[in-house]
Amino acid sequence: MPPRVVWCGYSEADQYYPKFIRGPNDVVFVADEKCGELLPPATVIRIHEDLIPRYLEVVAADAQDNLYLYLDSQLWRFNTKTHITSEFAVIGPDYRFRKDFSVTPEGGVIAACSLFFYMVDGNGRVIRYCKHDECNLSDFEIACPDDVDEPFWDYPLSLPSSVATFENTFVLGGFPVDRLYKYSFDGKLLFHMDGVTHANGHYSFEKEGLCHVRFDPVGNIWASTLERIYVFSTHGELIRFWNRDELRMNSEPINLVEDFAVGRDGLLYVHGPIKDGKRSIGVLEISL
Repeated sequence: MPPRVVWCGYSEADQYYPKFIRGPNDVVFVADEKCGELLPPATVIRIHEDLIPRYLEVVAADAQDNLYLYLDSQLWRFNTKTHITSEFAVIGPDYRFRKDFSVTPEGGVIAACSLFFYMVDGNGRVIRYCKHDECNLSDFEIACPDDVDEPFWDYPLSLPSSVATFENTFVLGGFPVDRLYKYSFDGKLLFHMDGVTHANGHYSFEKEGLCHVRFDPVGNIWASTLERIYVFSTHGELIRFWNRDELRMNSEPINLVEDFAVGRDGLLYVHGPIKDGKRSIGVLEISL
């Protein structure tokens, strides 16, 4: 069955909300008070300016009713039940580079950016990091010791910019690093790949441009490039892929440069192209 659009909405291209964020094995849709009632099939959290200042961006959610907020190297935690915002951790620097955040089962955060990598525990303590002048990942296993581009943390201004967590593992990848890595939290390298060998040939992440890496609720790994979205098993075997032209909203291919996520119901949350100052947000029903 081809992918089918089950919901589509719009947001101002220069505004944070509405947006979807990744929660614990699910997708959370964050909407401000200006958003209407036509909402997607996901958990919806309303943001009000009197509770969360607009300049703090919501970047992730956990299973304990907390939202994680970010601005200028500072992470905050906002409890949606008590409405209390508390400082959580200092990471960074910011510099307006694309950043990605994923919450661990214990309520910690892993943050990825081409400028830095941070692992923060549930108490807000930085336990692993790599930044422009210092790195403590030396005991992490190296994928290709003979490769001049490995380990990636030897190039702290060119780190993987996308991250996702599942149970006690995480995946890393994304521009400017066109290779996917799966690690356990203690630094054991579970596998890595730089592309896909298929009946039609070899699809190279380097040639296609690896954009984002994600987990779905059962631990399958999803990876987007400028050309396709791939799905791999938890061990890295290819399950299937879709070419960009197969994933469409409003008769146009989705925007694979933008973020995507997979919900608990198996629905795919994506972005469409920006037109007339507006960004389309969509939900696709897909079949593996």
